[in-house]
Amino acid sequence: MKTLPITLLGGLLCFTQLSLAQVPAFPYNPDVDSNAFIELTDLLYFLDLYGQPWSFSDDVSEPGDLLYYDVYENESGDMDSAWIRLPIGAEGQILSVYNGIPKWSYPADILLDAFPCLESICLGGEEIISGCTAPLACNYMIGSTNDDGSCTYDCYGCIDPEACNFNSTSIIDNGSCEYINEGDCDCQGSQLDALGICGGFCEEDLDNDGICDNIDQESCNPIGGYSVGDIGPGGGVIIYDNGTYIYTNYNNSSYDCWRYLEVSSEILSPQIWGCYSSSISGLTNAIGSGEINTQIILDTGCEEISEVYAALSASNYLGGGLSDWFLPSPDELMLLTSGESFDFTQYINNWEFGEYWTSDQFMNVGYLGTFINFSDEGKGGIQTIIGGTNVNVAEIAIIPMRRF
Repeated sequence: MKTLPITLLGGLLCFTQLSLAQVPAFPYNPDVDSNAFIELTDLLYFLDLYGQPWSFSDDVSEPGDLLYYDVYENESGDMDSAWIRLPIGAEGQILSVYNGIPKWSYPADILLDAFPCLESICLGGEEIISGCTAPLACNYMIGSTNDDGSCTYDCYGCIDPEACNFNSTSIIDNGSCEYINEGDCDCQGSQLDALGICGGFCEEDLDNDGICDNIDQESCNPIGGYSVGDIGPGGGVIIYDNGTYIYTNYNNSSYDCWRYLEVSSEILSPQIWGCYSSSISGLTNAIGSGEINTQIILDTGCEEISEVYAALSASNYLGGGLSDWFLPSPDELMLLTSGESFDFTQYINNWEFGEYWTSDQFMNVGYLGTFINFSDEGKGGIQTIIGGTNVNVAEIAIIPMRRF
C-alpha cells in the first residue's frame, strides 16, 4: 500500500506546480477559413510574454499558413492593419510557446511537457516505459507505454541477394525487388559482347578464337591499295572490290577475310565438272561464294568418281605462286563482262567466246553442272547465258579466280 501515499505526494507536488503556471491559451477555430482567429492584440501580448520575435507583413501568406488580421495603432499613432503568420494548427489544439517558438498543441500534451509527473499520476503510479509503440515499426518495443517518436521503418526493403536493389540491412521484404531485364547481362542494362564479356566492346569474333577480330591480326589481314582494273598479287586482274573486308567463317577456307576478287590471266584446259549423281548442298551463285563452293565440292569425295575434275583443277592452280585459287561461282564469272568501264576478258590470255565452268550445279540436279556461255551474237558487247550440262560428259574450260 506504499503506492498510494507516493501517488498522492506526487499529485500534491504537481498541483502545486500547476497553481504557479500561467499559460495563455487561444483555441483553434476551424470555422474561420480553416485558420485560427485570434484578436491581434491578444496574440501580440502572447508573443511578447514569451519573448517570441514577431513582425508585421503586407505580403499575402502562402496557402496553408495561418493568416491573422486586425487593426492596430502604428508608431505614428495612426490606425493600421496588417497580416501576421503562424504555422497551421488542428481543431482542439491551443497556441502555446515551447523554447521561445509558438506552436499549436493539445492541452494534455502541454501539461505533460510542462509537468511530466502528471503522466505517472494518470497511470496510477505504474512505471513509464518510453520507446516505439508502433507494432509495424522496425524497432517496436514490446511493453513500452510512452511513444518517444523513435520509430523507424528502414528494415523494410528487398532481401533477395539476386536482385539489383538488394539491401543487406533489410530484414522484411516489401516487394520492391528489381531484377536484370531480359536481354541484359547486368543491372546497368549492359549486353554481352562477341567474346561473352558483359558490357564489353568486341563486335565480332567470327573465327571463335577468343580474340576480338578488331585486334586479332590473324582473323583479317587487310591488303589495301587496290582498285578494279589493277593487276593483283597473283598476276591476274582485279575485277571486283567489295569496298570493305568481309569475314567468311568456313573450315579449310584458304583466305577467310576478303575484299577483292582477282581473275587469273590463264585459262585451264577443259575438264569434266565431275561428281556425277552427287547432289551437293550449300552451293550458291552469289559473288564471294566461289571459294566456299570449291571447298564444298572438294569435301564431297568427288575424286572417287573422277580423278580429275573442274573444282580440283582450279584449286591446284598455282598462278603467281599462290595456292588460294578456286572455281568461280556463276555471278563471279559473269563479272568478266559486266563492268561498265572494263572488259576484263582482254586481260586473259587466249580468251575466246564459248562456255566456261562455274562451281554450282544447275538447278540443283546432281548430274548437271552450271556453265556460262560468252558470245557476241551481233548485238554489240559480250552476251552471257547461264546453262547446265552433263557433269561426266562435257569437258569445258576453266578460268580460276581468287579472293583476298
